[in-house]
Amino acid sequence: MLVDSQLLFYRSRSEGTSLPPVSVIVAVHNEPAYMKRLLEALYEQQYEDFEIIVVDDRSDFNEHTFFYKQQHELGRIKLVRVEQTPQHISHKKYALTLGVRAAQHEHLLFTDADCLPRSPHWIQNMMQAFKPTTNIVLGVSPYERKPSFLNYIIRNETFYTALQYLSFKLVGLPYMGVGRNLAYKKSLFLKEKGFASHQEIVGGDDDLFVNQVARKGNTAICIKAEGQMMSIPKTTWSEWQTQKIRHLSVGKYYKWKHKLILGLYNLTHIGFWLTGVASLVSLTWVVSPWMWLIVGAFSGRFLLKNIILSRIALKMHMPNKWYELFLFDCLYCFYILLIGVRALFTKTAKWS
Repeated sequence: MLVDSQLLFYRSRSEGTSLPPVSVIVAVHNEPAYMKRLLEALYEQQYEDFEIIVVDDRSDFNEHTFFYKQQHELGRIKLVRVEQTPQHISHKKYALTLGVRAAQHEHLLFTDADCLPRSPHWIQNMMQAFKPTTNIVLGVSPYERKPSFLNYIIRNETFYTALQYLSFKLVGLPYMGVGRNLAYKKSLFLKEKGFASHQEIVGGDDDLFVNQVARKGNTAICIKAEGQMMSIPKTTWSEWQTQKIRHLSVGKYYKWKHKLILGLYNLTHIGFWLTGVASLVSLTWVVSPWMWLIVGAFSGRFLLKNIILSRIALKMHMPNKWYELFLFDCLYCFYILLIGVRALFTKTAKWS
């Protein structure tokens, strides 16, 4: 809770008015409908100097033709075509690497085809987070609200994930970011040899790279609403579960200190709920001042945590009703045990 509360006191700062030119990079594979609306939104960005690099990753002929048409009609687009991926390299990592190499500018801003900027000032807000010593900016990418229980789980799990990686950055331990809204410098990518250390692993183009290169002094965050990217959520439980297991399974390649800290963080969360529930159950047959003290401590801590999370969610523009946060705080234990543990023992897919 002490780590999470860091976001409560965080204040965004704008570093002057001179903002750098930017290369916005999107890798896409057979997603013309999503790309059409994303490109339209990117063209509405109120930013003086930026280019859009679309990496067409082996799309079929119709989509390839669509991108060429967009390139000629909208002069700001630079199209990079991937015909074939070399063996032992993840398709997306290879596509992004080509996009980085094609980028004209030092500052790179990444997103996915199924995302939309929350405002025409997305680029501006992400770039304002850069300071002279900053090489990486971690952004926020909430999911759209839909009327379903699955959507409720997806949105809150995304909030908890953002809460963790942003809070840990504020205490000097940046360990991941999300590729739907992530910025870093081209020189950093080239200096660290890009995705070379994990190029064969499916996934991790965002969190494994950040885990590899992020440091206390070279990383910043952007939580402003106008600097966020909205994402389209999965609509079936099987799709979401597959997505989460794939994402979480790369966590085994994090640095040891990050794996240890995140493990303790999750164990503390589970232990808190187990202690509270066990104490409440014990009161049905053992009436003791000590039990009432434990229950009181559990209730007080939970109330304080719920207040803090509610205010942080509002500050991050990912609001929920208090009872929704209460329910998910409990459900998160099952998420850790059912999805997290399964991902831990899932063999990470590799390209052969």
